[in-house]
Amino acid sequence: MFKIKIQSVFVIALLFFTSCVSTNISSKGKTPSWVTETEHEYTKNNLCAVGIATTLDQANSIAISNIGKIIKQKIESEITVVNSEKLNSTGNAELSSSINQIVRTSALIDNLVGVEIAETWIDRDGNYYSLAILNKAKTYLYYSQKISENEKIIKENINLTTSDKDKFYIYGKLQNAVNLALDNESYLDVIYAVNKASYTVTAKTMTKSNDIENIASDFARKISITISGLENEERIKNYFYKYFTSKGFSVNAPQQDYVFEIDMKIENTSSGELYYARYNFSANLKDLQTDSIIYSYSASERIAHKTIAEANQKTILRLEKKLNKEFDSDFINSMNAN
Repeated sequence: MFKIKIQSVFVIALLFFTSCVSTNISSKGKTPSWVTETEHEYTKNNLCAVGIATTLDQANSIAISNIGKIIKQKIESEITVVNSEKLNSTGNAELSSSINQIVRTSALIDNLVGVEIAETWIDRDGNYYSLAILNKAKTYLYYSQKISENEKIIKENINLTTSDKDKFYIYGKLQNAVNLALDNESYLDVIYAVNKASYTVTAKTMTKSNDIENIASDFARKISITISGLENEERIKNYFYKYFTSKGFSVNAPQQDYVFEIDMKIENTSSGELYYARYNFSANLKDLQTDSIIYSYSASERIAHKTIAEANQKTILRLEKKLNKEFDSDFINSMNAN
């Protein structure tokens, strides 16, 4: 299985067939086979799970949740086998990447489309039984189509690296390709659970997210960024120097393609025994060839302290904390939106 990073959780809004809940509750006759047997008429074409509770809604919810658990168990079992093989052959199992993969795929499974309540039954004691099913063929078709659609966009985005379009536009498209590849790797996990025979074939059609990340890193070296402003505040300038360098960009190189202009002003006020310092920070990434701003970021916050000096100093620390928390996602998301 592919290495998957923790990323922001994604939700599939498109339903390829409508989930439904049965309103027919059987309470007479013999116990249905799906209550007592692991193999029955539904298991041939579906993943099946049963939920038991004192109310119908609870039984339905448990049954649907159990479908997700079955898929997760299949995936975790495969990851254990893969890591065991790697450990035997190389002595180093990629356990952390496997955990990340489970986390990301779990987000998909928790919003899995196509799960239906096929039948419900109530026993003599008033306990409700619900049978949830997930059609294997329909699920495979849906997610294999999603992979194909994403793969087409991925290849188009990668091909942009040889075009004469704006470099940051291309970089943003490569980041978009990484996210699509990560989505595909989670879709592939679901395919493994419903159609193991097609797993390897489907995997061979996909571009690995790691490979795209390497392409993006190589392309980033072609982008030169000069950081300007805040000459008297090296702490914030160093943050951006380290950040852009970590992404692979050429920072403060002789060749200048883009300039990252940063500015920060502090306003001081007082009330009683407290002094207040409000920082207003702004940053603009400008294309020097077109003299246009392609990305902007701003932040503002007020800090209180017993001395002006301490209040002012804390503004720097608070801004740095805010940048560490949100700048990366804001910048990458902005590039993806190009």
